[in-house]
Formats: sequence, structure tokens, C-alpha cells
Amino acid sequence: MEPQRLDVWEEEVTPKILSGPKPTTFQHYLTQQQPDAVDTGKRDKQSNPIMELRLDHYASPPPHETVIRGHKLYWHRGPIGIEMVREKSEVDWKTDKQHTTIRPVKAGVRFRFRIYFENLLDYELGTLLWALTLPGEENKDYCHSLGMGKPLGMGAVKITPTLYLSDREGRYCQLFDEAGWYRGERQETDTQQFIRAFEDFVLRKIDQQERGQAQFLRDVERIKMLLKMLEWQGPDRRLTEYMTIEPTNEYKERPVLFDPLKIKEPPVDRSSSTNSKTTGHPKGNTNKIYRRRSK
Repeated sequence: MEPQRLDVWEEEVTPKILSGPKPTTFQHYLTQQQPDAVDTGKRDKQSNPIMELRLDHYASPPPHETVIRGHKLYWHRGPIGIEMVREKSEVDWKTDKQHTTIRPVKAGVRFRFRIYFENLLDYELGTLLWALTLPGEENKDYCHSLGMGKPLGMGAVKITPTLYLSDREGRYCQLFDEAGWYRGERQETDTQQFIRAFEDFVLRKIDQQERGQAQFLRDVERIKMLLKMLEWQGPDRRLTEYMTIEPTNEYKERPVLFDPLKIKEPPVDRSSSTNSKTTGHPKGNTNKIYRRRSK
């Protein structure tokens, strides 16, 4: 932590319920070949087409066998205040088993830490540096997520590493320097050489079809998706809200999560400015529609 800074904690707060993964929500965790409702060819009494979801599940037969969709990540939601995570309803602590209390770290607090490594090749050191710095598009920031409360937008952390390398041969050739024990350490300012060595190594090893024309890892589609999810400040908050069961069960129709590269900005409904200002959603609750993955 930064020296002499003591005011690092927010007040104690009870956050909204943060539940664990539910295996029954397979529409989120398995790949879907038909993520949207399809026309069955039938009509109801009003002659409207009858639509039907045909989602793949854990026992889907060929040719609709499915696989785990990927790693679970939550979108960043930009700067948030303590009131945005606070539970609004009263909690009965005698019977409640889902709520907890936390004391979050304030926004803007800086911490320092060290990572020690030994005998790494250039591309191995580049792996570590890539994971810390998240080198995506220029003029964009990317943040890691640490701690609890990620669905609510908490825990976004920007890491800025400083690299020091040790000269082993020089260290054992000299015992002292002006400051005391001679450590043989020097700051390395050119970290890109190691990151580039790592990216070149990976690009040579991956399947050519997956690589395509990519010259950097950020150009590979699945890495694009990863970086998009870690991009600060994230997309419009209305598109990334934590789904709820009450007052409306938003899981009932089993909406399929977006491909991160195809998430859409909500339309601006200028005719409902008053409604949007009071509810935080466009008229018609379109945030539910935009959680679906586009074709």
C-alpha cells in the first residue's frame, strides 16, 4: 500500500446477493448452435408464428453435441459508488443465509507487490508480463478483476509492472556497492522485447486457421474476446446487469449470453426520456433482449 495512507477502507456494507454458478443455467455455460428462438412453422389462434427455443444441454445428442463455453468473466462497469452495491431491502440476519457484510477498499488506492521469478527464458518472462499488462489496442485501458463483488462491478485493478533483472554472474563477482550488499539488479525498461518473444512463440504454435492473419495475440479472435471483457470501462451498464429472479424472473426464458465481440449498444428512445431517467432502462426493458446473442 502507498506509504502513510490510512484512509483506504469504505464503510461496512451489506452487498446485494451474489450467488454461485448454477449448473441448471446451461444456456450460459454451454455453446449454443441455435441461441435464438426458431419458427416452428405452427400458428396460434391469432395466426402468430409459434417460436421455440432449442437450446443444447448436457445430454444433447449429435449433431448438437456441445462443450463448455469458456472461462467465466464479468464485464467491468466503470466507476461505481458504495450505494450501487448496497442491498436496498432489510436483511433478517437470524434467518438469512445468502447475505454477508464487507468493507471494500476505496477507489483509487494504490498497492505495491513483488513477483519473484528465476531462470526464465525470454518468452517465459514475456508470458508473465503479458498476463500483467494485458497488451491490447493502443489508447485503451485493460483491468484485472480481484476479490468479490465482480458482478456488481467491484474489484477492477490496473497493474503497471516495473521489471528488474538480476545479473547472476556479476552478483557473485562483487560483494558490496555504495548502498551495501551488491545485488546485481538493474531495471529493464524495454519489456516489449519479452512480450513480443512470447507472442511470436504462441503464434508459431497455434493452429494456422485460428491464427489467420494475426501478427499480434490481440488479433486472435479468442484473445480479442478476452481483452474485450477486460476493457475499461466496459460497455453500457444496462447490457451487463446481474440477472435477477425478483420481481421478474429473467432466467425464465433462458436468454443466451452475448458473444463479447457482438454486444450491442442499446437504442436511444428519445420519446421516453422521463422513463429512462427514472428507471435507468430504455422503454420496453430492452436490456433483456440485448442479453441474447445475435445470430
